[in-house]
Amino acid sequence: MLFFINKKLLLDDKNRQMRLLIIDQDCEFTQTLNLLLKCSYIVDIENSGKDGLHTALTINYNTILINLILNDLDGVSICTMLRNKQIDTPIIMMINKGEKTSPCAALDNGADDCIEKPFDIQELNSRIRAVMRRKVLNHYTDIVRIKNIEVDLRNKQVFKDKKNIKLRKKEYQILEYMIVNKNTIVTKDALIESLWEVEDYRESNTLEVHISCLRKALQIKNLIITVHGIGYRIEK
Repeated sequence: MLFFINKKLLLDDKNRQMRLLIIDQDCEFTQTLNLLLKCSYIVDIENSGKDGLHTALTINYNTILINLILNDLDGVSICTMLRNKQIDTPIIMMINKGEKTSPCAALDNGADDCIEKPFDIQELNSRIRAVMRRKVLNHYTDIVRIKNIEVDLRNKQVFKDKKNIKLRKKEYQILEYMIVNKNTIVTKDALIESLWEVEDYRESNTLEVHISCLRKALQIKNLIITVHGIGYRIEK
């Protein structure tokens, strides 16, 4: 397993804007998961259901990971109470292999996805990105306007001053990913893990080359801002 870990991301929490909450009573598991995720996210951990529920109601998160079985308050109950409080944060339910409780109960009570433990960290990252992307897209109309460009998310087309801009597939994917994560610093690691298979990412400057081509195609000054040593952000 290959993980893209940029040590500079570990120096300053303000550079990692997306925030996750993990609710699981297994302290060793949560500590390991924190180490694997903290290069891309700010990670908060609660080891009891009641504390996790309180934290989820108090702090705004991009995604919440909840273990189905907890000592004091089960994951389905937490999920139900969060939805009853109009908390629409994406929730991924973690289920132990061989657990008798069906994941259907979690999904029927507001969870967005379920994942079986033990799991591959790349699979978890993919699921986190997928639920966050679905939530953001649900808040958009089909057309997103930033400065003088329009992005048609349904038909995957880009227009500048009403004229269609032809982008390569990867250039469009980068632009769409940054749009759905607007107001957030998008790390290089997150872009690479989201848009490339590990075996396909061969050159160290592949991402930078695509960003450069995207900027040239859009020809909009200061739309895509480089955050040196970290990644990029969309300047509205």
